[in-house]
Amino acid sequence: MDSSFPIKDTIYDYYVDPGQRCFMPWDAKLSDNWKYNENEPFYKIIVPTVDTVRYEYLVSKMLQDGYPVLLVGNVGTGKTSTAVSVMESCDNTKYTVLSINISAQTTAAGLQESIENRTEKRTKTHFVPIGGKRMICFMDDFNMPAKDTYGSQPPLELIRQWIDYKYWFNRRTQQKIYVVNALVMAGMGPPGGGRQEISSRTMSRFYLLNLTFPTETVIMRIFGSMLKQKLLIFSNEIREMWHSITAATINLYNDVIVRMLPTPTKSHYLFNLRDISKVFQGLLRASSESQVKKAQFLRLWIHECFRVFSDRLVDDFDLGWFLDEMNAVFGRYMEVTFHSLCPNKMSPIFGDFMSMQGYYEDLDFAKLR
Repeated sequence: MDSSFPIKDTIYDYYVDPGQRCFMPWDAKLSDNWKYNENEPFYKIIVPTVDTVRYEYLVSKMLQDGYPVLLVGNVGTGKTSTAVSVMESCDNTKYTVLSINISAQTTAAGLQESIENRTEKRTKTHFVPIGGKRMICFMDDFNMPAKDTYGSQPPLELIRQWIDYKYWFNRRTQQKIYVVNALVMAGMGPPGGGRQEISSRTMSRFYLLNLTFPTETVIMRIFGSMLKQKLLIFSNEIREMWHSITAATINLYNDVIVRMLPTPTKSHYLFNLRDISKVFQGLLRASSESQVKKAQFLRLWIHECFRVFSDRLVDDFDLGWFLDEMNAVFGRYMEVTFHSLCPNKMSPIFGDFMSMQGYYEDLDFAKLR
């Protein structure tokens, strides 16, 4: 095998292919023919990217070798979706899955009971997962439990003890209970907003994997591939807009998160990648019967951007800035203006409750009144 590193990109963009005995880029594992299932709920759609392939590979390998994994990242980086993808890819005949959503009210006793309820007694002191399988225990929002008087988080200390010694105690008899054949995986965001800073002793028991925000190229692949597939049945002028609509949405999002920052009086000005997904969730509801012309589809995009971003703004100055920004984005990517699409200077409203066929269509204000 050639021992030299690839010249292009970084070493993190490659993996070792034992078959070809060389470094291969992670994007070689991606398929150009991927399509999403249009009948599947939007929140279940996971577009394969270099990041998802890389994270899922690392998590799977660590779980196979029995190492506890802790996924850390901001909102929208894919912690939960990565964990769910890994768990769904496991052989159902060999693995069983337990997902626990932890909150500030979670107690050590409640967490212990949740795990024990998914096991069966093998001997007096040994519990195993039901059916003789290995259990993957995934705990989301791992750092949410409130700290006690002494600054510790009892649910997390219970998990640390379980990882260290493979047992905890019966709360009535104080007898040791060994819970075996279980794998631990957890996900959490950075401290702040109700999330606590966990102890170094607990964190040291995990293999820590930091999930970063996807690059703009990856975001383009995620949302562009879905929109491109959706528009295949539309007219040519709409079908060709998938790239400009995707790029314009990302550009608008980047401008919003730079300008619309949270303040004490606007503490809800918190935008993340989920806001982009909400825009595309609305765009994927379009129908070729109700959106026939380019202007009609652009009005749908205006509605989704106003619904996701503008509806969160609270004063005239911010609303005016957003309208000017929409005009600038239109001029940059579509070569039209907001006022030419919306002569009444108001955002259109779309809904499916006025159509007998359930189409997501542009609603007439007069009929709504």
